[in-house]
Amino acid sequence: LSSFLIMLAACNAVAADKTECVVLPEGDTMSFTLTSDSGFNNCFSLQVLKPNTQIRFFLTMPDNVQNKVELFDSSAPGTATAVAEYVSNVEGANGFMINTENRELLLRITPLTHTGTDKALTASMILINGVAQILFLMEDIAASNSNGLSGDQ
Repeated sequence: LSSFLIMLAACNAVAADKTECVVLPEGDTMSFTLTSDSGFNNCFSLQVLKPNTQIRFFLTMPDNVQNKVELFDSSAPGTATAVAEYVSNVEGANGFMINTENRELLLRITPLTHTGTDKALTASMILINGVAQILFLMEDIAASNSNGLSGDQ
């Protein structure tokens, strides 16, 4: 496994460059550290999915960290237009279904509680009968000196 550190500019509704986002590969699991110092800066691209793919997304946070997941469409060069926002329940579970339609989707996960603690994030995506199953697990970890989003592949 190789380690890498990626400094990402956050996706936002005004502009984002797809190259700043981590591409979620199909059939693989990736692990990251989101730091509170960076504002939990993260961005994930679903560009590997074909148009009109159904997505089932689930985020679980065993530490009951409330969160929101924001989706953006980056089809137009240099922009990221807000598509949807999903807020977790009080236990930190967040799930939804959406179709990619003809969009290049990006997503960002933001903790809403426990914001002083860095987060360990594990992400995986598999296709089952043409439906993308995306699972994120986020847990509190001890504060670190890293800045940004770091990961192992």
